[in-house]
Amino acid sequence: MLLSNFNVIFKIIKDKNVRLQFQQIKRMIKNDKLFSTFKMLKLAFKFLSRDKLIFYRGIYYINFAFPIFPSKAFMTYLNSARDKNNILSSHAFCKKTAPLTICLTITTKCNYNCYYCGSKDKNKTDISTKDWKKIIADLQNMNTPIILFTGGEPLLHPDLEELCQCVTDKSLLYILTTGDGLTLERAKRLKKCGVFGLGISLTSCDESLDIENRKHSKCYKNAIAAIKYSIQAGLFTTVITVIPRNKLNEEKIFDFFAFLEGLGVQEVVLKEPIKTGRLLQDHHDGIYYITKKEKKVLLDLQKKANKKFKNLLITTELLFACKESFGCAAGLQHSAINTNGDLTPCDFCPISFGNVQEEPLNDLWIKMADTINIPFNDCLQMIIYPELVGQEIPLTPEKTYKIIDKYKNENVNFPDIYKDMQK
Repeated sequence: MLLSNFNVIFKIIKDKNVRLQFQQIKRMIKNDKLFSTFKMLKLAFKFLSRDKLIFYRGIYYINFAFPIFPSKAFMTYLNSARDKNNILSSHAFCKKTAPLTICLTITTKCNYNCYYCGSKDKNKTDISTKDWKKIIADLQNMNTPIILFTGGEPLLHPDLEELCQCVTDKSLLYILTTGDGLTLERAKRLKKCGVFGLGISLTSCDESLDIENRKHSKCYKNAIAAIKYSIQAGLFTTVITVIPRNKLNEEKIFDFFAFLEGLGVQEVVLKEPIKTGRLLQDHHDGIYYITKKEKKVLLDLQKKANKKFKNLLITTELLFACKESFGCAAGLQHSAINTNGDLTPCDFCPISFGNVQEEPLNDLWIKMADTINIPFNDCLQMIIYPELVGQEIPLTPEKTYKIIDKYKNENVNFPDIYKDMQK
């Protein structure tokens, strides 16, 4: 992959804006006890040898869950370190003031019935626009670099544009959507309101299969139209697709990638089905859930695809959510707030650490992060889901802390990337 990144790396070296931000960063971290130029180059080499880097409208982009560079959001990410005199050390030991990414479920409304939906039964009310504005302000004050609006279907929120305007350029703003309700005019309006990109759900380039997966007669047409509108409006356009075990077919997946590249999509995010929401009570392991062996197949497929499709970035959380990389991001790098105001480790993990309408968000988040403390070596929800079957969702904080205490005792070592940073 390093050779595939050569042209972009060469562009970075010549880019004046990149050099200026690098100089700013070096001033911030040079006195950190963990800093060394050799270590930084070694980590950069590790990243660029396994994932593709793309250039898009003056910025460099590595994946959906990391700030673009150069940008104010990248500096926000660095400034989320609790110890401003030892920024690298704070990040290396997951001692931060805010998550890297957070999903805000701004509405429960959705016209679709996707089999893999993670929002089923998690949210019971829609809190007010005023409350969301305060939550957004708190998150930015905490130094949260990436904010994602999700649902339900966020395009159905009556004050979506008003909420978008509350997010300053201190953070990147994405909207995760089915595309239901998007027009070209609205896409342009969202861009003007500060939205960086759309993450549009689509499961196949076969219309009948997409309809079967998402149970809506216009889901495919809505998604294709939304992709075209997003690109025309100048929004960074990502397609998010769930790959179940029984659809892990390289030829068909590559046909899908070729179709998306032809549309002009910038990125595809491959996700595995997770036992949450509609699938929490499901027992069809042989149909949906990817085994460790098949995860390797999917990762090999992703690597091969990134070399084959020059104008399309293919990413997957499976590359990072493992012992050999960063581990599961839930509660430390990623978090979520549902429409009840519950703070959860992830939008797929319905365990509440408290309610942001009742306690200060910054205090709740730090308490959650310090309780989890070390990233899990696999998806947290896939580890704890047996504890949630038959329970009222989301779990109360009392039950949540007991579950985390039970499972974190099996998780005492940091994943490999953190170990490399800590040396």
